[in-house]
Amino acid sequence: MGKSKKRIEITEKKLGDFERGQLLLVDCKSRAETIRDMTPPPSTIPGAYHALADDSILGWHPNWDKIFPKEEGI
Repeated sequence: MGKSKKRIEITEKKLGDFERGQLLLVDCKSRAETIRDMTPPPSTIPGAYHALADDSILGWHPNWDKIFPKEEGI
């Protein structure tokens, strides 16, 4: 995700945070990866990104960690 995020930050400066986040999501959802020399079903990679977002490990909005701060003990 790092390269996509950086590319969007550089090339899409006129867009708002929400729109840049949507572009990042689309980039991540369209990725095709090989895992252990196998091509997983199309939903695997987007599902992994969504699971990371659900667990507050990553966020699509550039300031997600400030907007959705982790609660103590979680």
